[in-house]
Amino acid sequence: MANTQNNFAESKFADLLLDQVEAVLTQDPCEDSLYNLLKIASPNIERSTISRDHQKHFKKLKFQVHPDRHTGNSERANKIFQSMADFYEEALGSTNRNHTRKEKREKRYPTNFESSEKWTYIHIRRMKCISKEKSVGSQVAIQCINARGSIVHGKTIDVGQSITKPNKSLDHRSAKEVFDMYGGSKALSSQDEIKTELMTRGPVVSTSFELSAAFLSSVEGRDHFFHLGLKEKVHDVLITGWKHTSMGEVWQICPLIKAEYNHVGEECFNIGFGQYNIDRTCVVPTNTFEDYNWQKGPYFKADIWLDRDTWYSWKYMDFSINSKQLEELTEVMGGNIIASAKNKRFTLQDSRKKAHSRSCYLQEVTLQKNNTAKPWRISVVFI
Repeated sequence: MANTQNNFAESKFADLLLDQVEAVLTQDPCEDSLYNLLKIASPNIERSTISRDHQKHFKKLKFQVHPDRHTGNSERANKIFQSMADFYEEALGSTNRNHTRKEKREKRYPTNFESSEKWTYIHIRRMKCISKEKSVGSQVAIQCINARGSIVHGKTIDVGQSITKPNKSLDHRSAKEVFDMYGGSKALSSQDEIKTELMTRGPVVSTSFELSAAFLSSVEGRDHFFHLGLKEKVHDVLITGWKHTSMGEVWQICPLIKAEYNHVGEECFNIGFGQYNIDRTCVVPTNTFEDYNWQKGPYFKADIWLDRDTWYSWKYMDFSINSKQLEELTEVMGGNIIASAKNKRFTLQDSRKKAHSRSCYLQEVTLQKNNTAKPWRISVVFI
């Protein structure tokens, strides 16, 4: 009687084992399903050890599923045993490919990145308040444009040179529509695209972030940084970077509204990847903003065939111009180069990229007899 009961229990266990394996084999072969398969034989297996110990755990599972151990149902066991081997190879291949992609991605992107740390002079405009909820999208877009303007300029934007409101019709436009007004927009469809854009061109606008009550209440005073008319709705925000935390990767966002001096609250916020739909839809301008004046004039354009950071580091610079350009410089100097040389400041711009510019004083004008194309040598001292 006891043997009969034991055989019955063993039969039930064997059937349950085959049922579990068969259920996993209906899944797509990948890292998740490989983990589910190996866990049948090794319930305490840790996911992080799969790549190292998968052979040991699969060997254990093969022993349990082998047809010789299922004499009462060997045909079914044999079919599952063969299918399981093919499934294991496919799932293992998928897992290895994913790990390779992950390693490449980790090499491509740093653990942490923040725009203001790479570009210490970055200009991110904040507002004391914003009255119309419909203007949030346009203002965050302007916030993004000015930040990118300071990046391409290579310095903080001069007071009065940042983009604010070109016209009243801008108020109710979306971030995408504002970018289109300034040359075009581009949607980002993946977290990797967002990271690449942040590292190469600057801040990104999320147009899908949901301003939930849970987010607002998680930190005291947080509600002062957002337009509460958009509570439980989409509220555009500016993403400036990311970092890795004990809870996983998070985006760093800079709020549009600046809290009052005496108010308790954060200056920037961390939002987990995918949380509150932060990275579902992001948009950026396609314009480089290299052809904008980010510094006060008057302006004089010259052919500066140098890398921006090179001539930005100099205290003085000499360059040659033709007679027509000398007339233009004279006009910039107020009509009298000699009288204005020591006290008239002007902005020297790279003729190829207006955003590359520096304030300077004229130090000297010299005639070069051996240069007929550009006979005038100009010497300036930078401020």
